[in-house]
Amino acid sequence: MTQEEMIKVLRPINIALLQLIPERLYKYRNCKDNHISALEKDELWLSTSDLFNDPFDTLIQYDEGKIRSAFDCILQPDVIDAMLNHLATGEKMAEPLNHLLDSAEIENLRIKATDVLSLGKKFVPNEEQMIRLLIQREAYLNLLPKIAQRFASVICFSENIDSILMWSHYSYNHTGFALGYDLRPLLLPNDKNLGLYPVVYSDKRYNAEEFLLYLLGSLMQLPVKETDKMSSIKLLLYKSLEWQYEQEWRLIKSDTSNLFEGHSEPITLKPNSIYYGCRISQENYQKLHEIAQRKNLEEHFMKLDNASDEYRMRIE
Repeated sequence: MTQEEMIKVLRPINIALLQLIPERLYKYRNCKDNHISALEKDELWLSTSDLFNDPFDTLIQYDEGKIRSAFDCILQPDVIDAMLNHLATGEKMAEPLNHLLDSAEIENLRIKATDVLSLGKKFVPNEEQMIRLLIQREAYLNLLPKIAQRFASVICFSENIDSILMWSHYSYNHTGFALGYDLRPLLLPNDKNLGLYPVVYSDKRYNAEEFLLYLLGSLMQLPVKETDKMSSIKLLLYKSLEWQYEQEWRLIKSDTSNLFEGHSEPITLKPNSIYYGCRISQENYQKLHEIAQRKNLEEHFMKLDNASDEYRMRIE
């Protein structure tokens, strides 16, 4: 798709998300020097999801045997020869292959097949070519799940600012801080190549078999068709129901420049507010307070409420 086509397809999704997104999303931080420095620079770091601390996060579901079988069929010499004859005589591609191969590439194959057969040749890969293809296939099969996670880099936000668990897990036992952001403008077309989506909490993992078939075919330079342009985004949004309390949204930046290595990168996003944990030290509070004043941020304090009979914090 062109960028314009993608924007058109995403428009109704983004309109729906604008109805769902709160005015603020929150990023929890501890008071390590690098997090304080990032606040001073209005900097946030996105990373590929294979670097996340939870190995089940974005863990896709697929049947490796199905993917291997699909390509074993195509790589058989007699299948290749039959395909050439089939294409050269103007016949339609069989439906399973038609589903897998791009229509423009089918036409190119038809032309090539006609040329090969007009010369009276029969294309049969030699033993060395077949071994090389099979070794490639096995190597890529082992890498596919991680490669799928490297199609984009991600940063996570929460709808929830008063979660006891979030403050405990991500703000070093309530001694850190959280930042508030208005990310609604990123649901509109933007030149940063950024998309914003809520996480889908489910007891079922995302089935990525078709996407992995596309990936494997692309890596082996076969003319495969990408059946779902949103697959690389969808697989980054599925998370176990056990994490539902996070009420998470993910800011996603598409990037296919390096699919063989996990990576992180900074972006510039200015917060509009800061929230101090109920156990923050006076020294760290003073550092952050001075930065907040320079940046004209709203300042809020998370307080334990002794008068309440609920396990909730009070925000001042």
